[in-house]
Amino acid sequence: MGKCCNSTIASVPFLTRGHHICRMIVIVAVRSSLKQAIGSFLLSLAVVLPPSPAHTQGFDLDKWNRGFSLAASVKNAAILVRSSKADNMELLLVDFDSGKRTKLRSKGSHLLSPYLSPDGARLLLSRELPGRSGTALVSCDTGKLTCHVVLRSAGSIHSAIQLSGGRILYVSSPFVKGGDGRVRLSRNDIWIFEPATGPRQLTDFRLYELDSLAVGQNEIYFSAYGPPRDRPVIPKLDWRANQQSSIFRLP
Repeated sequence: MGKCCNSTIASVPFLTRGHHICRMIVIVAVRSSLKQAIGSFLLSLAVVLPPSPAHTQGFDLDKWNRGFSLAASVKNAAILVRSSKADNMELLLVDFDSGKRTKLRSKGSHLLSPYLSPDGARLLLSRELPGRSGTALVSCDTGKLTCHVVLRSAGSIHSAIQLSGGRILYVSSPFVKGGDGRVRLSRNDIWIFEPATGPRQLTDFRLYELDSLAVGQNEIYFSAYGPPRDRPVIPKLDWRANQQSSIFRLP
């Protein structure tokens, strides 16, 4: 396991102010039973989502059709789909036992970045509003097929995962307009939503890409690259290093 140096954690949990505060890791999970192995494999696919954080306003959304993008539990799967180039991104919810397929859509908006709780009862997704006017984090009961908005942001919301007590960990970036006039999501940080207090920013990374969140007992794991030049909170990616990891642990 490689590790970063000069680790500094501020008084607010996981709010960082140092250089190279994260450690690179490689995770290997082994399950004893076949059912658990299948469940773990499907859950691992939930992090293989298209890298939304840095796509531009001119991004060709047909690229999403060619990716294999889903979130899954041992009960069901939520698959990112698009029926034609003219349509917005939708989600297809598939029940493994019955084979029933339910399509979720929101007129004029893209449904992105799905997450399913391990028991398949709760679905989290991001609803990107028209014209990049903001994003809503939506929570759905997969049994009753009822949904409600958890929070809204003027920027992006993606890679959400549900924690205990109704808390939700997610990644957000403001919509940043570059010198070429295109909008990018290139200042990504980790946030937490708590029912009693609302959203709170946990990090000050401003990474070009940050996604694939997972949690341990006292750690947050994530995939990222592209630290700011003036604040190298993670090592700069070296394309020549064939064993360099882009997975990090906080703290």
